[in-house]
Amino acid sequence: MKRQSLPRNGVKNLLTSALLAVGALAAAPTTQAQPDYGPAIWNQAYPGHWYTSGNGHKFVVIHDMEGYYLSTISYFKQSGTSASVNYCVNGLKDNSSDAPAGEITQMVREAYYAWHVGCWNTWMFGTEHEGFVSNPAWYTEQMYQASASLQSHLCAVAGIPKDRNHIIGHNAWQSQSWKNWMAGNFPSINTSCNTHTDPGANWDWAHFMALINPATGLHNRIGIARTATGNGYWIGASDGGVFSFGDATFYGSMGGHPLNSPVVGICARPQGDGYWLVAADGGIFTFGAAPFQGSMGGQPLNQPIVGMACTADGSGYWLVAKDGGIFSFNAPFRGSLGGQGYTDVIGMGTSFNNNGYWLVRATGSIYSYGANYYGGGEAGNSVRAICPNSNGTGYWQVKNNGNIFSYGSVAYAGGANQLTFVGMARGPSNSGYWLVKDDGAVFSFGDAVYKGGANF
Repeated sequence: MKRQSLPRNGVKNLLTSALLAVGALAAAPTTQAQPDYGPAIWNQAYPGHWYTSGNGHKFVVIHDMEGYYLSTISYFKQSGTSASVNYCVNGLKDNSSDAPAGEITQMVREAYYAWHVGCWNTWMFGTEHEGFVSNPAWYTEQMYQASASLQSHLCAVAGIPKDRNHIIGHNAWQSQSWKNWMAGNFPSINTSCNTHTDPGANWDWAHFMALINPATGLHNRIGIARTATGNGYWIGASDGGVFSFGDATFYGSMGGHPLNSPVVGICARPQGDGYWLVAADGGIFTFGAAPFQGSMGGQPLNQPIVGMACTADGSGYWLVAKDGGIFSFNAPFRGSLGGQGYTDVIGMGTSFNNNGYWLVRATGSIYSYGANYYGGGEAGNSVRAICPNSNGTGYWQVKNNGNIFSYGSVAYAGGANQLTFVGMARGPSNSGYWLVKDDGAVFSFGDAVYKGGANF
């Protein structure tokens, strides 16, 4: 159960000592009932615990609370604190009296400068996120989506570029490249006046920034799925678009429709008569004969969904999350990596001969569930997809640079030397494959015949 009082070490170490920069305090304004950001709740920090003037908001800072949402809000309302923040975001709803996951509270007006990053205060907005550096379970999809929308709002309000030089963690001082950039662009800011390390290594910056800057145009392709014959394929896009080539029939798409979360995977029925799209929030979209068997849309997730696979008879499917958690829908649950502390799972493949499956991490490490293990891990990093053969006796992996790793009975048929590859599918037999890049360009190897690309 979530505690409603602060942990013994308070809301992050040093909040009561090192965050307040020297400056005169203005008289507190009258509490206003409406937040600056529409979806937020207004709950003012202790009056006067902010600056009314500064250097203009040039950055947004991501914090974690090392504590809990409701108790952190209570803490910032106390007179004895020497800290405040513009916004707080909830991570988990732990019980019936807790706030909803993704709830946002505003505590300091956007026109003012909260006390959250020491000598950086007069340059930066701040948002506190429920949770702990050591535990990725607190960084839920609802939190990521709510905060990404909030940060986009703050960037729009102040004209802040939506990039990693301007959207930073409290631990940005640990990055020498950021400090070098700051020295050339904001030399008056002392980048070494902070010591905190939040939000830490478990914060998924790639996913967070993708939510803030949704991929569009030629760089939003997310995967490729083969037809039953292997003489065609579909390419999916993060906006729900689907592109058909060869003997692939177009059954529809989500292109042009509003999405709660970007599409992250496409999976075709083995029969070739339909396909599914899956979004990062676990939402499922079905087309053709692909049946809807359920989804995780609207459900709390510890980590976002990153991919899916379907059963041999095309009647069910699995979803896999970034922590290796598996969600089965009319498909046998064989096991998962959920709860083991991983946050770099990138996808899954199925063994059609027995409905087992493999999970793969960005390192190339493979985890087998009801399927034979043939090796993995040599890639080291940046693996983007796994592609099993037709009978479960081997699989390929592709890295983002087009390098291919072969395991079991599958043979190497060639690789590419470009960036950035996002998916892979086998051709008519088990002796060739297609690779697809994030711009939709397709590369063919072995017996996989080129049918066209979605790079337009």
